[in-house]
Amino acid sequence: MKNVLIVDDEKSLLLTMKAGFAAYMNKFSVHTAENGKVAVNILESTPIDLVVTDLMMPEMNGFELLVHINTHFPNIPAIVMTAYATSEIKVKLCKNGGLRVFKKPVNYDQLTQAILKSIVRKYKGGALTGISLPSFLKLIVMEQNTCLMEVSTPSGKRGLLYFQKGVLYDAVFKFLKGEEAAYAVIGLDDVKISFRPLLNRRFNRRIKTNVMTILKEVGLKKRVGQTKYKKKT
Repeated sequence: MKNVLIVDDEKSLLLTMKAGFAAYMNKFSVHTAENGKVAVNILESTPIDLVVTDLMMPEMNGFELLVHINTHFPNIPAIVMTAYATSEIKVKLCKNGGLRVFKKPVNYDQLTQAILKSIVRKYKGGALTGISLPSFLKLIVMEQNTCLMEVSTPSGKRGLLYFQKGVLYDAVFKFLKGEEAAYAVIGLDDVKISFRPLLNRRFNRRIKTNVMTILKEVGLKKRVGQTKYKKKT
């Protein structure tokens, strides 16, 4: 029996979803968690095949949960539920990042089909696992999240990206700051993502370029084999 973990802080929604999926109990079993911390405990004690998670939750939000899954359970695919999804970003996440996003209120028929397809793909060896840095950045923009993201590589390179309500305000990478730092950080490969506590820090806005534009330019430069990322002049 396959195990699906649904994570959302709305207990009524969890009950409704669990009841709605009862018709598929011969295909997968549903586990629920009201926040990321509870979800982590379940992941560590139960063989989960797929996680369906909200993003904005107390104690440990969906972004932090996705980072934890990416680090400790990279073979578990994820589906995201959010109230802020736009069609454009949903398409880009699915096409380029392999991450399915459903806008609340969720269409249960579509979500069910996505769950069944994800489970089948995983067991046929075709699941896209591990969430890329561009996918995380698109989620932050979509959810209008405020956060301080740390991006690091196995070789010791490390940078910071600060978002305020989904807008990239500032970045730091080695001796670089602002847009040059953002291009350098977003251009890193084989990265580990984590979130630092804000602790009432104040950041001045040094970056005026939209993060989606930066992602597009960095992606283009990677495709043509360039390795140096600098602000366009």
